[in-house]
Amino acid sequence: RLAHMLLADGHSVTHFVSYAKAPLESHMTLLQEAPGFTYWNGQIRQLSKWAGFPEFLALDYRIFRRKAGSIDLLHVHDISGAFSPVSLRRLAREVPTVWTYHDCSPFTGGCIYPFDCRRFERQCGPCPEMGRWPLNNRFDRTRWMQRFKLGFANTYRAVAPSRWMADMAMATGRIRMRPTVIPNSVDTEVFKPRGKMECRQRLGLPTATPIVCFVANFLWDRRKGAKYFVESLRRLLPLKPFLLIVGGEDAAVMKALRDWPAKFTGFISDFKLLSQWYAAADFMVMPAVADNLPTALIEAMACGTPTVGFATGGIVDLVQHDHNGWLAPTGSVDDLVEGMRLALNDTARLSAWSQAGLARVREEYSDRLFLERHYRIYAETMRWYKTRR
Repeated sequence: RLAHMLLADGHSVTHFVSYAKAPLESHMTLLQEAPGFTYWNGQIRQLSKWAGFPEFLALDYRIFRRKAGSIDLLHVHDISGAFSPVSLRRLAREVPTVWTYHDCSPFTGGCIYPFDCRRFERQCGPCPEMGRWPLNNRFDRTRWMQRFKLGFANTYRAVAPSRWMADMAMATGRIRMRPTVIPNSVDTEVFKPRGKMECRQRLGLPTATPIVCFVANFLWDRRKGAKYFVESLRRLLPLKPFLLIVGGEDAAVMKALRDWPAKFTGFISDFKLLSQWYAAADFMVMPAVADNLPTALIEAMACGTPTVGFATGGIVDLVQHDHNGWLAPTGSVDDLVEGMRLALNDTARLSAWSQAGLARVREEYSDRLFLERHYRIYAETMRWYKTRR
């Protein structure tokens, strides 16, 4: 989306991607497909993973340099499983570089989120996340990998979508410049309030029953807290709202909710259609136990659908307790259920949350602000890089 905004504003942009399920757009190119390099890069990556250094050994730098040509600025996003930190370290010395921390892996030994582990604040290892992607290898090299990544953390400018992520990065004690917070944004021409009953009729949903929405790219992702959602519903049995479940389906979640009236939509890539599903719901439940700044939350609020969730990570940047939603302490099902009961029984309060949420999104999470904030960090990075040279 950022690439589209920059292109629309007249800039030359190339979006490098490692994998693609859909046909690539004209400004996109597959990074790993390079004549003479693809096979050997794959072999080296496999060797690197076997040795306990996933993604570290690769021909990424040579491939990128052959494809990128002369660039003014490099903006890195999610590179776990896609691009070597060794290559990035070299590029950051040559080209003004910005890295957006979409998860914690840029400053940990490789885990995406450390959950309750605080070893990253001193030094990683031994890692409790070993065996889970992207650390699903035999040897624990997390201490060395964290040391390597933090060793060049001050050669680029970091961006964090939430204050929580910026705080996590600074907790390592080895990043001198606090990441600039640039929250995610939504297209408010697509994600906007729509007639609730009209959406329900169009989508085949009940019109006389409260609808509760739960969203996760993958329902089995433990970060999203599906188990807390299921547990909270058990305590709401007398009310029994209709459930709208959006995301990659999971057999365990579907089995747990088999006695509930529910609609499982699967993953939805069409934003206009997704906005209709959001608008059809009365509120969203987001019991995440680790999260940066969930775009789904902003999308739902832009559609007039408030959130009842845990006060986790960057969620607290967006949701103000009992003003534009409800926040329960992370892991507290009792407080989560209290918020859900209020949302189901107090229509005036729910309406107030909805209106306050709409105002919040328009003030702080618009595409216009998102682009302006990036122009600012790009200009600062270019100036900063020149002084370092």
